Amino acid sequence: VIGSTMNTVETLEIEVTAVGSDTVLAHIIQTVEDTALIKPKAQRIADKISAFFVPVVVLISIITLLLWLFVVEGGHPLSHAFAPAIAVLVISCPCALGLATPTSISVGSGIAFKAGILYKGGEFFEIANKISAIAFDKTGTLTKGHPELAEFIGEQDSLKISASLEKHSNHPIAKAILDAYDGDIFEVKDFEVMLGLGVKGRIEGKNYYVGSLKLINSLELDLSAFSYESLLKQGHTVFFTADEKKVINMIAVHDPIKESAEKVILELKRRGITPYMITGDQEITAQYIGSKLGIDHIYHDVLPHEKAEKIKDIQQQGKIVAFVGDGINDAPALKMADVGFAVGS
Repeated sequence: VIGSTMNTVETLEIEVTAVGSDTVLAHIIQTVEDTALIKPKAQRIADKISAFFVPVVVLISIITLLLWLFVVEGGHPLSHAFAPAIAVLVISCPCALGLATPTSISVGSGIAFKAGILYKGGEFFEIANKISAIAFDKTGTLTKGHPELAEFIGEQDSLKISASLEKHSNHPIAKAILDAYDGDIFEVKDFEVMLGLGVKGRIEGKNYYVGSLKLINSLELDLSAFSYESLLKQGHTVFFTADEKKVINMIAVHDPIKESAEKVILELKRRGITPYMITGDQEITAQYIGSKLGIDHIYHDVLPHEKAEKIKDIQQQGKIVAFVGDGINDAPALKMADVGFAVGS
């Protein structure tokens, strides 16, 4: 549990593992303070120039002093010779080179922080100006990230099994099920998250699964009793609950597209930046969302650890790539991209 967050669900017993400067909030504050210490390329160049520029200017000033003392118009008193020498120092002062960039970064980071934006250094602004492609995660980035139960097909009792398993998951889809089910739940043993596929656990001595079409296909279970294609074409995310022998229900959830998403995509295209979508959702659902937003380049059925490879593929096309995701699951892709934007992290 991260400090400074809010619990809106139920009572928790929390063991403190970090205090003071070790907390996440303290790290966020430190990130803002360190922003000015991370030098962008322009500032590094300015610092290099200043390192040579200062001694050269001092040398020119000394030469000017000597010239006015002994050469110009037969020589001048020391008090008169100091004036042009100091003038050379004042006119050639490299303050603008050494101070302009860090000052602008400090002011910019303060304004960004007030707007709820954290960034790790001015160099990312320089890269952002060159971006030619932006890849978006779908859930929570292009969509609102608050799925709602749209369709349930199966025995009502089977929803209790689904809710019992999803009670242990932090996936947004899990919350959609729990919001729709308010009854008692089973005790779950040997709970396991199957990355990019779903979850599984043991209930009353029997193994159960809640997961995607890919998971059910890997279990080689029959889906002929469930018609899910029409739901996918409506942009719903479809997943199933199954035991080791058969599928016992089908659940479809709908995650509305953000009102601002279409405007963002249109603006990116206007600026000549190519939008991409990288999602773990099924092809039909991904294509539906893409068509609604005007995104032509779509990678679907992508597992979290595979997103970084997709970013690399785009980079190999000669593009400067930014990735926009929701944090933990997208960490490898955020790191692989030239610039990473973690929304709400």
